[in-house]
Amino acid sequence: MFRLSPAKPSSSGTNPKAPPTSAEYDNGLRVEAKNVYMVISSTGLPRQYHWGVLIASNELGGVIFHQTLNGTIWRYTVEFEDITRSTELLVVLKLGEVPDITTEWMDAIKQCVQATEVPGDEFTCRTWALAAVYELANCGFIGMEPSWEIMKKIEDEANDIAMDALFSNQKLVVDSRQCTL
Repeated sequence: MFRLSPAKPSSSGTNPKAPPTSAEYDNGLRVEAKNVYMVISSTGLPRQYHWGVLIASNELGGVIFHQTLNGTIWRYTVEFEDITRSTELLVVLKLGEVPDITTEWMDAIKQCVQATEVPGDEFTCRTWALAAVYELANCGFIGMEPSWEIMKKIEDEANDIAMDALFSNQKLVVDSRQCTL
């Protein structure tokens, strides 16, 4: 069984019907520094999500590695993100922990993730993010066996939780069943 941590947006402002601005919105999601997460965001289409890998630097966010589609070209993107400001984020799935988040460690992690190759013919943000987690395990950064069988279990688990989050209108931080911490 996995732990669900529902998050609720903060209520701020004087008009409850007015949508919050990004400066005042807080989705309630919190993470732990040095932990590795699969992040799943809504695309507005059923069962089609945007996937990325987060290395948390503090409880509000950290470095997200992901692929973005620009027309017909996939682009590798690394950016710092405050996940508490995201209105599209559905699930933050904890997968493991890295030894440290110093500049030297993060440079090594970035190098490992940047070398990610997606097996097979299907290249999407999802297949790339799963392959990136495989690489992090294969490079010894997270305490997880580098196994495509485990990656498939993570994919299925993440899809199920994302669908639940979407239909229940909740944002969730969840420990993966594949996480050994």
